[in-house]
Amino acid sequence: MDYETAIKVFFKPPLAGTPTPYPVVHARPARRLRDACEPLAIHATWCRRTNERLAALGLNFLTGYVKEKLKLLKGESGKVVTHKLTKLACRQREIAVF
Repeated sequence: MDYETAIKVFFKPPLAGTPTPYPVVHARPARRLRDACEPLAIHATWCRRTNERLAALGLNFLTGYVKEKLKLLKGESGKVVTHKLTKLACRQREIAVF
């Protein structure tokens, strides 16, 4: 997925009346930590110039995103990283079907 496609897929406003997801409304500590870390982990991912540089290194939008997430998880156990990457892979499949 390149940067332009990512912008088209992810930057859609929610439909009117869309409720806030249950996991956000009733966030437990792990979800709150994830929500606090996410902007730090993917800040560079949403920058067009950064995406152009990552593309020159052979990374597309999603592989660049994973790279940024892994930098934030440095020092985590392999089990935690594997779990997070599995969740990301499932999400990518949902996006691909979309």
